[in-house]
Amino acid sequence: MAGARTEVHLTQCTEIGDFLSAMASISINGYAKLFTSIKVAQLALKHRMNKTQRQRVIVFVGHPISEDIEECETLGAHLRRNNVAIDIINFANPDNVPRLQALVNAANNSNNSNFLDVPMGASMITDLLFTSPILQGEDAQMAGNNAGGIPADGSAGMVVDAAAGNAGPATSADNQFGGINYNMDPELAHAIQISMQEERARQGEEAK
Repeated sequence: MAGARTEVHLTQCTEIGDFLSAMASISINGYAKLFTSIKVAQLALKHRMNKTQRQRVIVFVGHPISEDIEECETLGAHLRRNNVAIDIINFANPDNVPRLQALVNAANNSNNSNFLDVPMGASMITDLLFTSPILQGEDAQMAGNNAGGIPADGSAGMVVDAAAGNAGPATSADNQFGGINYNMDPELAHAIQISMQEERARQGEEAK
C-alpha cells in the first residue's frame, strides 16, 4: 500500500505457504495509499479464477487517513455498485473510525461488509478478529447482528468486551495457535503459530 507505488505481491491462491512468503517480502516504508490500494484490489478481483466467487476486499489500516467522510462514502458506493464487499480493520487510530465506518456503511449490501476497530492497548488482535463477523462469515454476521464490529449506534460493542479479555473460552492449546482450533483448521492454525513465533522473536530482538 505504501512506497513508490501500490503493488500486488500475490494474486488469489490456495496455498498458505505462498501467502506467508508474500507477506514476509513486504517492507514497511512510505505512506500508505488507502484508496488507491482498495481500487487496485478491486481490479485484481476482476481477474479471479472463479468468477462465481463473491468479491471481497479486506483492509488493515494502521495509519491516519487524510480522506474525508464524503470521499469515503463515494468510494463505498462505488464498491457497492460493483458488488464488492469490504472488511476494514483499523488499528489504534480513533480519528479514522467515523470515516472508515462511513466507507463500510456505503459499501454494505445485505450485511456483507464489516468494520472492526482495534483499540489502543489491545494485547491480542487475533482474539478480536476471531470473534468478529470478518472471520465468522456472512451468515454468522447476520445472526449476530454485526457483533464484533462497530454497530450502527457507534458503540464499541463486542470489541470492548474482547479487549477486556471476554472474547470467549479458549483452551491453552488453541491459544498457541492464536485462538484457532487446530483440529478444525490445522493449516491455518500452523500458519498463525509460525507468525506468532516470528513476532515474539522480533520483539525479543528489539528488547535486546
